[in-house]
Amino acid sequence: MAAYSLWQDMQDEVVRTYTDDLPERVPLSQQKEFKPVRNMVIREVLKLFERRVTFEDGDMDDEPESAETVPPPTSGIHKIYEQAERYRRAKKKLYDEDADTDEKRFAIEMLERLWDEGYTIAAHQLGKVYRDGLGVVADWVKAEGWFRKSAERGTVCAAYALGKLLLPAGLSTEAILWLKYAADAGDQYARYTLGKVYLAGENAEKDVDTAVEYLRASAEQGNQYAQYVLGKLYLLGRDVPPDREAAVYYLPQSAEQGNRYAQFFLDHLNDIRTPSIGLTALRMFHHMANIFRDTTAQDSTHMGLHIDRKRRRELQEKRIAMGHKPDDHEDEKMNQSMG
Repeated sequence: MAAYSLWQDMQDEVVRTYTDDLPERVPLSQQKEFKPVRNMVIREVLKLFERRVTFEDGDMDDEPESAETVPPPTSGIHKIYEQAERYRRAKKKLYDEDADTDEKRFAIEMLERLWDEGYTIAAHQLGKVYRDGLGVVADWVKAEGWFRKSAERGTVCAAYALGKLLLPAGLSTEAILWLKYAADAGDQYARYTLGKVYLAGENAEKDVDTAVEYLRASAEQGNQYAQYVLGKLYLLGRDVPPDREAAVYYLPQSAEQGNRYAQFFLDHLNDIRTPSIGLTALRMFHHMANIFRDTTAQDSTHMGLHIDRKRRRELQEKRIAMGHKPDDHEDEKMNQSMG
């Protein structure tokens, strides 16, 4: 309540910039800007009692262009370069927001022809076409079919994509087989995903040792999400014995790649005493700080950019009526702040 009262005082100060008629203060339960905090507290309490592992990897790009390795030549070096060029053109057109339906349809047909010619990675891209709805209506059955064709020809990224597609569909046994195939071939994202699977125990029996093995392999390949999860596990002593040295080894590697969650833990290494409760409190303060930051940014916008000339004149007249000397350069200064 003290934090909420402070926030209300800050809001009143902003309102006084425009008027002395302050709005009525509403109870915390009715303050819409603090609704996210309330919801977040509920989620954190549930996590605290369930001791769920969280991964914070919603923004992970697990299909970088470098993962799509060019297959070996089918008949001569010249032909493979020509096929690769057609493949790149087709893919570029599929992701071009300005391309029309006919152009995307032509790109899909080009990929199909490449597949018929033995250019196996074309099937992987066709799987993404139907999975993501690139120029067509999304169709996971067709997506699975194309991913499977490419994976069965040994395309590692297609094996990973197929496993990832099958996992939430309830086909965890087959999904894990494909993920293991990709992981054994060195795919860092397959290794990370398997680490998640065995750590969470949702699509397979929980196996912390196997999970940590996969996560370490992925982390050593530079996967920032595996580094973050390992650092957090060792810092909090969740599922593994606490190991501050290991945490300090993994978290900076992740933070250096821009992982804000890893950076958050690094910033509060000395604040965490009782891991579960400490983490919950820190996340609450972190979320509230974002609200204060966003509100301040909005308020500074109102104070600088959205005050029109009429309102400035009214404020100046009010200042003079209160005994202040008129400032001939006030409009000039405010105009400069708007430039």
